[in-house]
Amino acid sequence: MVHSEIKRILRSKVFIILTLLTAAYFIYLTVGAYRINFGSIQSSKEQANAVNEYLAQVTADADATDPSALFESLRQEYADAMTEMNTYIEQNQDNWTYDENGLHHPDAQETALTERYRMAQSAYLTVKYKFDEYVKIAENTVINALSLIADTSQDTYTVRLNKKAVDKYNRQKDFALIDSSPASVWHEIYIMSYMYFYIVLAFAFVILAADVFCAENTHSLEAMVYTAKYGRQRLFCAKLSSLLFLAAVSMLVFTAADVISAYYIMGGRLLLQPVQSLEIYQSSAANISFLSLIIISGLARLLMLAFVISIAAAVSQISRKVFISLVADCLLLFVMFSFYVYSYEYMLSGEGTLAETLDSGRFSMFEKLRAFLPTCLTQPYVYFEKFDYISLANYPFLRLTTCVTVTAAATVLLLLFAYFRFGNVFRISFKKKAPKAKAAAA
Repeated sequence: MVHSEIKRILRSKVFIILTLLTAAYFIYLTVGAYRINFGSIQSSKEQANAVNEYLAQVTADADATDPSALFESLRQEYADAMTEMNTYIEQNQDNWTYDENGLHHPDAQETALTERYRMAQSAYLTVKYKFDEYVKIAENTVINALSLIADTSQDTYTVRLNKKAVDKYNRQKDFALIDSSPASVWHEIYIMSYMYFYIVLAFAFVILAADVFCAENTHSLEAMVYTAKYGRQRLFCAKLSSLLFLAAVSMLVFTAADVISAYYIMGGRLLLQPVQSLEIYQSSAANISFLSLIIISGLARLLMLAFVISIAAAVSQISRKVFISLVADCLLLFVMFSFYVYSYEYMLSGEGTLAETLDSGRFSMFEKLRAFLPTCLTQPYVYFEKFDYISLANYPFLRLTTCVTVTAAATVLLLLFAYFRFGNVFRISFKKKAPKAKAAAA
């Protein structure tokens, strides 16, 4: 029955139209993003390759097992390059010539010195962040957490939260000695280009689900379905399984596209690096790579689509009319996404940031909603930008875990309601039509 239901959905006009529109929108966003950022992508890849070669060359004689030795070697190389560059400028600046626009065109020696200086600077900053700045951030976090744990004036939740911090941050990150600048370009595209795509996808699935769950009423097949033994239960499960299967296939395709995009921009080695390689994630306690971030985001969005399908399933059992069900479904989603988009506008990572200064109400609202509103799973990466916990009964719980749990529970409850209500609606409809059938026979 599931196979037949999937075939019926795939042949429906609603599915074909929604698929074409969604695919066209995704292609439009992807092509537009790469057209606009093509220069930045190529530049970052070329720069990263040059910096990585430079890092390998400079650190060839350093002890690879000693980060401090690598850091000191690159710091010295950067200082030497800067000194040589400044010396050359001081000795030759008076003899520089300028064109009609007042621009100075460097000679071959100056160009070589400038390139060496830039490479040394990029290499030094790369190693400085990964093996010095980030290490100090983690160490200071652990030290502050231990001091708060030892402070007897702190409340129970603060102590428990800081014990979590000690456990999460007191871990060494295995950073590779490579430039992470392509990850910055990928992250900007990943966030900005598809910010509202998954909202559109959610509405596409609620439209499809409303059509699927109300199909029997549309074609006057309720009485026929009711006469079949276990027909209602099997039909409902077939509809639900078919929609969940299509949601899983959709997210598999879009997540695979995200992985391919990330691999093209970053390369395989950087794709497997910890997310803390980007400074926006430096406060994150998650022990995941960029690849894991993409996969987790795909799974979270799949759960969000399952929740959307459950809403359509439940509402369609209250009203079997497609139009009424669709309006109610879209209205519910619109309200939830409105809260999300309104609060998300001023979201910046970290507390005490510019977000609170600009609009503390929206920032506070977003922090609260992220723990309970299923539509916040549209952009799961925001849960990994900091040490993101919420207090429940004086215990710290990850906001992502809380939101996933709430969404899963709401999905199950809505589906159970729809499952048990499915037969009752059919029975009422059948009883109303039965007398008319007898009268016609007489």
